[in-house]
Amino acid sequence: MKKLDLVIVISVLLIAFAALGVNQYRISIIEENSNVLRAEITVKGELYKVVPLSEKKEEYTVETDLGKNIIIFHDLGVSITEADCPDHICVETGFISKPGEIIACLPHKVVIEIKGDMEDEIDGLSK
Repeated sequence: MKKLDLVIVISVLLIAFAALGVNQYRISIIEENSNVLRAEITVKGELYKVVPLSEKKEEYTVETDLGKNIIIFHDLGVSITEADCPDHICVETGFISKPGEIIACLPHKVVIEIKGDMEDEIDGLSK
């Protein structure tokens, strides 16, 4: 084996190990952030979209054969601002931002649930 061949083999091995290290680092970052607050939208019982909650205002329209809902994400939470369902309970639910809270539009079979880390909060019953 020539000296140049040895240098090439060592270089390729170093690059491969560096790429493996970078990949492992990225996976650990993703796992750390997997508990970030997010809204999971399900339509007809199937996951439709997952939206990480942020301060930024974003609008999504969910339109199915059953009807249309306009969903606004803002200030680390979500609300349904418009719906063409007859009862508008989903609109009246208002803004949700804590893990476990849900907005449901039963006529359109749309459910939005906040998921992520629960913050330790003391409520009136816990005191």
